[in-house]
Amino acid sequence: MELIDTSDNIPADVRITDNDVRALLPARGDTTSDMWSVPGEGVYILSRFYNMGTGSSDPIVVGLYDTSEDPEVTIDTDTIRFSGLPYSSGSCRESDMEEVSFYWDNIAVSDIGPHRLEVRAAPWLGEPDTSDNTAHITFLVEPNDWATEELDDPWDMTESGDSAWHTDDISSMYGWVTASFTDSVSGMFEGSVDYDYRLTNRMTLNLGGETLDGDDWEYISLIGKTDVPCDVYLRWETSIPSVSEVKIGEMGSWGILEYDDLGSNPNWAGKTITALSLSFRAQIHTVNVPVRIGWVRLENGRL
Repeated sequence: MELIDTSDNIPADVRITDNDVRALLPARGDTTSDMWSVPGEGVYILSRFYNMGTGSSDPIVVGLYDTSEDPEVTIDTDTIRFSGLPYSSGSCRESDMEEVSFYWDNIAVSDIGPHRLEVRAAPWLGEPDTSDNTAHITFLVEPNDWATEELDDPWDMTESGDSAWHTDDISSMYGWVTASFTDSVSGMFEGSVDYDYRLTNRMTLNLGGETLDGDDWEYISLIGKTDVPCDVYLRWETSIPSVSEVKIGEMGSWGILEYDDLGSNPNWAGKTITALSLSFRAQIHTVNVPVRIGWVRLENGRL
């Protein structure tokens, strides 16, 4: 709060703080201050600029800038104008405030990661204090997850009593021990690879009748464990048709397996993928291999 003598003509002076900035994400109906989005989702950055003086101003250029890029990127600009301290009723005066909604409409896969955004009002000759013309926020662009985006249901291995393997995230199984599937742990697939199918077993992920564009999705990750070290392969079919596979890592004790090189595979990039499966191949010829999977994600980038 600041007491002023209204008979004094204090030149217009813009002020904005970090608390005067928030996000609006129409795609999710989000009007909170959550500062994150995903590629392809338009974001409004709502900003409030205050006049700390009593005088009016000429049009002031204000903008939203990405200062984490070099050189910085201009996302959106607008103009505001202060009218002084207007009367509301009787002798009361209102705050001289202008609200601007900046729109970031071209969030791309290449933008995945944290961004240092700056909301800025251009200073002008005679402005009493130019040190409070900017506000800074950190905004995170997270990768899209294919199953979440296309099926509205991530591959999180949530249990289902309608499936023989106790989760709808898997559409078929080949080379697994039928009696091994269990729903004893919520949100966790449990099964065993039949040792007779050590090199040919398949866990086919549910695509819900959809296809996916290999150019849009290039990063796969999963969390889980196997009782003996296993090579993990991703196998896919395309509309041509053709079948390809690639080793995406090794799994043993609990951990996250990550593979981000699908985009450089000529059998994946530019192809329409019609089926997707995982294969767990024991590094030694042993008895049935228990496997547990907590979730699988196919994304369009990584942080």
